[in-house]
Amino acid sequence: MLSTVILVAAMMVGVAMLFCLWRLIKGPDITDRILALDTLYINSIALIILLGLFHGSALYFEGA
Repeated sequence: MLSTVILVAAMMVGVAMLFCLWRLIKGPDITDRILALDTLYINSIALIILLGLFHGSALYFEGA
């Protein structure tokens, strides 16, 4: 049950990362691109933490 929830959350974070990447590429000005890059960074940390929860390893938490 928990692994399914973690996978669904990881997919949602992945979709959010795609949206941030789209805003990073197509942003109308530099401030939108900077905010998209910052949000992409935060989402990648969240994805690493979810991967650590899925595998049950504390090593991923050290990397995040």
